[in-house]
This record gives sequence, C-alpha cells and structure tokens, in this order.
Amino acid sequence: MQVLMTSSNDDDVAKEIFIKLGEVLSRVIEHLGEMASHLSRRLLPLLLAGCQHRYSRHIRITCLANMAQLVPLLRHDMTSYQHELTDCLTSMASDGNDVEIRRAAIHVFRTIIERMECDVIEVFPDVIKRWSDLLKDCYEHDVDHVARLHSQLALEGLKKMKKEILLRARHAPLSKKIVVRPTL
Repeated sequence: MQVLMTSSNDDDVAKEIFIKLGEVLSRVIEHLGEMASHLSRRLLPLLLAGCQHRYSRHIRITCLANMAQLVPLLRHDMTSYQHELTDCLTSMASDGNDVEIRRAAIHVFRTIIERMECDVIEVFPDVIKRWSDLLKDCYEHDVDHVARLHSQLALEGLKKMKKEILLRARHAPLSKKIVVRPTL
C-alpha cells in the first residue's frame, strides 16, 4: 500500500489495486478485532498518510473507511495519536474537499463515538472539544444532507455520552476516608 501511495500517477490500475488492498485490510481488521492493536504502529501512520494523498480521492476515501474500523479497536493506543488523527479528520471534513471525502471523515467521527461510547473522553481528552465544534459547524453549515445526518448522529452520541457520565457521577456512592497523621 505504501508503494501505491507514493506513485504520483493517476493510473486506474493502481487505484483499483489500492481499493482492493483496502478492502482486504478492512476484512483483516474486522477478523483481528482487539488483536489489531498490535498492528497499530504500522497501520495508523500509513492510513493517516493515505488520507493526505494528493492525487487520488479514492485512496483518501479508502483510508478513511479503514480508519473508521481500526480506530475504535485501538482504544488506549490512540492517546498518542489523538492530535494527528484530529488534524487529519478536520482537514478532510473541511469545505474545500470533495463531498464524499467530507462524508467519510465525518463518518469516522461518528463511528468512533458510537463504538467507543464513554471511553472517548478518556482516549481523546485533549481534542473532544474540537470534535464537537467541527460536528456542530458541519451540522449547521454543510449543504450535503448525508454529511449533516452523520454529524447530527455523532452529536447525539456525544450528548448521550455526556449525560451518561454525569448520571454515573451523580449516583456514585460517596465515601469518606479519615486518616490519622502521626505527630512530629
């Protein structure tokens, strides 16, 4: 995949091979499940680089689709990649990109939020506000109805997650700990 991404030509055969490799990778990730975290150090940088491919939107969409499957499986391995992932997805979701690329990027946000549920706050603590702002902006201003729907569903997932965390904190038992310190 890395060799295909470095090719600068817009060859249909190379695109087709890359898309097929992306499908195979998607199936491998699906079958590995939680074991996919062992491949994260190689796969995630490759997918992030593929999302920034200049010559083919098909490569970008394929990498975003694979990222939507891989990232929720990695959970705590993602903390070190949270800023890179957020920068990549926000640049892909910007208005200057193709509609399908924007849809795919917002779909990645939605998939992460749905699959990770309350773990999102623990795994992505520094960037969750940026995610929320981007999704709100997309919901309010994007002309594509599919992108708006994905952003609405992601925002509803975030809202549900926040309520669940607040309710859990409210119903947590209070405990007091008394410690007697020795005198000096």
